[in-house]
Amino acid sequence: MRRALHRAGVAVRRSVAVARRDLALRRTYRASLLLGLGSGVLGLLSYHFIGRLVEPGAAVGSQGYFGFVCVGLMVQGVVAASLGGLGSGLAREANEGTLEPALLAGAGPGSLIVGAAVTPALLALLQAGLYAAAGVGLLGLDLGAARPAPALLALALTVLACAPVGLLAAAAWLWLRRPGAVTTLAVFGFGFLGGVYFPVGLLPEPWSQLAAWVPVEPGLSAIRAALLEGAGFREIGPALARLVVLAAVALPISAGVLRAAVESARRRGSLCHV
Repeated sequence: MRRALHRAGVAVRRSVAVARRDLALRRTYRASLLLGLGSGVLGLLSYHFIGRLVEPGAAVGSQGYFGFVCVGLMVQGVVAASLGGLGSGLAREANEGTLEPALLAGAGPGSLIVGAAVTPALLALLQAGLYAAAGVGLLGLDLGAARPAPALLALALTVLACAPVGLLAAAAWLWLRRPGAVTTLAVFGFGFLGGVYFPVGLLPEPWSQLAAWVPVEPGLSAIRAALLEGAGFREIGPALARLVVLAAVALPISAGVLRAAVESARRRGSLCHV
């Protein structure tokens, strides 16, 4: 038990080291960073005016379409950034020539992958905060009844339940050297089936049934309820439970696939090849 805890602690410290390095690199390109954070805020204007065409109601909630899609974009940004970091972590290390030295220094592929996802997720979370601030300060979004704690827990569980896609993307890079295809398709599917841009209830069969297996759908339902309706842990409990079940089922499977891909690449001698 003590040995397992020690290994886990070492893996966490290595992931934190990768995340700190990535954050330091991002800070050296401040203009690009600020433009990236601010560009999405301008896109909210389009949805603000589109929202005027949609009447508030049960389908999109009491705050209308703009509140509905604003929260959807916030969550999708965090999920997409997390999956992109997980999926491309090994590929980027290989491209920069740091993968082999990191592995020789004792860093496992898992710690490199997780560490690579931290900085993009934090920046996406910052951008989500800018979305919320712009929505409230400029576009009339009302977050006066928001419950941040339930919303943050739902967001963390949503990212955790979506993480298996990022691990599969990392495995795809080891086998095919093409990680982006998996994450791009997943982000598009999450947006379409997860209720980011429109209510899932509008989907025809069998798409609406398939949406029930997309982690973004219960996650967004819980986050919207907490931020826009003031729902607490009890009200969003069923959605949180669904996220836990989805993560518990999918994470071990995707981790097993990634381990198999790592071992296969090691046997072929191609683990550190671009």
